[in-house]
Amino acid sequence: MLHTRNIVKSMGYKHNYFANERDDNLYKSKRTKYIENIFIYLIIFMVVLWLFKPAMLRYAYLLSHTKTVLFFALTLIMGVIVHFYNSIGSEDRRITLLKTLILALVHSALYSVSMCLDTYILKLLLGLLILLASFVITSFTRAGEDRDFIFDWSFIAFCFVLYFWLSLFLPYDAGPDEYMRYDIPKFIYEHGTLPHGGDPEIRNVYWGFSYAFTPIAGYIPGALLMRLVSLFSTSDYALLSAARFPSVLFSTGSVYFAYKIAKDILGNKWSKLFILLFALWPEFIFISSYVNLDAMGMFSIMWILYAMLLAKKRKWSVKSCVFLGVGCGICVMSYYNYYTVLLIAIIYSVCELLSDKTIENKKTFLASRIAIVLFVALIIGGWVFIRNYAIYDGDFLGLETSRIYGEKYAMEQFKPSNRYTPASQGVGWLSFFFQYEWIRHSAESFIATFGYMDIYLYDAFYITTYIIAALSTVYLLSKNTRVLLKQNSKWNICMILHIMIVLLLGISYSYFFDFQPQGRYILPMLPAMLMLFTYSWIGLTKIKKRWIGYALVSIIGTFLLVQTYVSIFDVILYSYA
Repeated sequence: MLHTRNIVKSMGYKHNYFANERDDNLYKSKRTKYIENIFIYLIIFMVVLWLFKPAMLRYAYLLSHTKTVLFFALTLIMGVIVHFYNSIGSEDRRITLLKTLILALVHSALYSVSMCLDTYILKLLLGLLILLASFVITSFTRAGEDRDFIFDWSFIAFCFVLYFWLSLFLPYDAGPDEYMRYDIPKFIYEHGTLPHGGDPEIRNVYWGFSYAFTPIAGYIPGALLMRLVSLFSTSDYALLSAARFPSVLFSTGSVYFAYKIAKDILGNKWSKLFILLFALWPEFIFISSYVNLDAMGMFSIMWILYAMLLAKKRKWSVKSCVFLGVGCGICVMSYYNYYTVLLIAIIYSVCELLSDKTIENKKTFLASRIAIVLFVALIIGGWVFIRNYAIYDGDFLGLETSRIYGEKYAMEQFKPSNRYTPASQGVGWLSFFFQYEWIRHSAESFIATFGYMDIYLYDAFYITTYIIAALSTVYLLSKNTRVLLKQNSKWNICMILHIMIVLLLGISYSYFFDFQPQGRYILPMLPAMLMLFTYSWIGLTKIKKRWIGYALVSIIGTFLLVQTYVSIFDVILYSYA
């Protein structure tokens, strides 16, 4: 059999691993495709069966509750109907049977969670989550042009419901410093005005400052929703849920942009893998469920990354530059550690524009486009710094004023002058990384650590994820993967650069300013990291015996999804239930 590349060349196609899926379709015989599908779903079925055994035991207890059994049966029947509608005439019946068994196990496992829920809204959302999972699970091998439409929008809806469900389930102050962050939308809701960072009503008694010294625009949507919800209920639970809802929306928007980016960079086939891993990354799900600006920061990163690709595609039209400027404006209103993407946007955009041979008088054109992006960004987010400059005596970032208030009002051991840093203690870099365990704590909380960074996943999951990450990084150097990376060389160089900058800033902050080895501070590199890992896994499927590559990728993907299930419906659920 001829090599795929030769076949494609002989038919007049330009060889590209992403642009068309004709490469794989020409290479694979029907028998190869059949074996791959059977193997993939068999692996998933075995892992799911092993994982959900404890959940099935809990589910057995549900048989004594008639209403619960009826509701479960109804959602399962609806899911099976959806499944057979998606599968009819498109695949082998044995694959359909395996998918049906997986679907039943997912229903059983998720519905066993309802034993821990005491409110009807949470049970209703869980039922909706199960139904949406049916669409997602069964759309993978559906034939026809509507397959991707069903998967994409049902998965985005699934993510929205999942994030919203978790935001309703988690108790008050479930995330790091949520009580301090929640004070800001609550103040705006009660007083109808933006607070001064040193206002005694929101100033923390321990630290002597508040989060109002940092950009606070991201808390305004939560305050507006609190005002809207207060028309129907003023209970603490209702107001807290309203304040958390913007995090849910921002993260759902991030998933949408992840879908758009992946389609453009990875092509239709492999984009699903990236979207699944990004949207269901445990720590990302966690920041989507409580009051914070991390969700807004991630949303701005995904907006900017997509806007960069869109501007290139549209030859840097005025509209595309305005769109990029809006994303930059949103970014400057989030946390400062998300500003790294602004530098990446500048580097990528300038390099792509200057290398575009269709653009004449490039210097003038570049200056005009920079002016458009900068103007729009300042209109959207510049007012935050103008306000800081006006009320904090020229301190447009608010950092120095925050330090002054901390020194004046904080408890003695928490004053900035008494704050411990590795640099002030003369700690060496090796001790910083290993003895003080910056690497371990940052890596664990980057993957999945909840609460006040004190609720951990099982060690086996961390260790396995480290191994996958290490091997994926090494495989980036393989011949198959290098071919893929060269097809979007400027983009991939910028992704690597982004990871390096985020890590460098995270290390510097913990070493010189405030020792906090938290994965949240390096979370901005998540999209770039998963994008590069996806390249490695695609390269793995280009080996001579492709079924082995597909099997390994299936095992990796299944493990990471299992890790998400355990994080949300085991660790978090039973820690707070």
